[in-house]
Amino acid sequence: MQFKKFVNYVAIATIIAGLGVGATGATVCHNTDHLTHYCPLNNIFGIEHQINKVNHEYITDGIQAYKIENGTVTLKTAALIIQEEDGRLARYLPEGFKNNNGEYEKEITVPFSGEIAITEGTPIFPEGAKPGDIVRRKDIGVLAPELIRVISRPGQAIEPTEDMYDETKRQKF
Repeated sequence: MQFKKFVNYVAIATIIAGLGVGATGATVCHNTDHLTHYCPLNNIFGIEHQINKVNHEYITDGIQAYKIENGTVTLKTAALIIQEEDGRLARYLPEGFKNNNGEYEKEITVPFSGEIAITEGTPIFPEGAKPGDIVRRKDIGVLAPELIRVISRPGQAIEPTEDMYDETKRQKF
């Protein structure tokens, strides 16, 4: 009987500790500016946590986050579709983007070491959407995203690369 009580107390203490840790983590995440700082919860859930949070919360502003892999990022864009005077629909892509099985992508070199690339472009809402309409976030695209920020783990220095000094490869920061 004593052993059962001990097990119950340990179980209750574990649950209370877990709730405390969860609440602390949620508070830390809530107080982190995911556009400029590395979220401490990335150490638990991976950087996909921060990428998903940015892409969900800021897509309507044309801001997206991408994972940096081996110093490069594959940016994705939406095509701008305009109806010409003769009634034809013309599809325009920003410079450097290529059609990759229906997705428009461009690979760029990131001139700093880091883990998350933040981009900004023009949000493109689905055809026929009007102000005040409820639009699913996954249906919103971004036209011509440009790299504006690189986020690294705290304590990990952002080191310049040689491309940073090459005028022909410099990008907006």
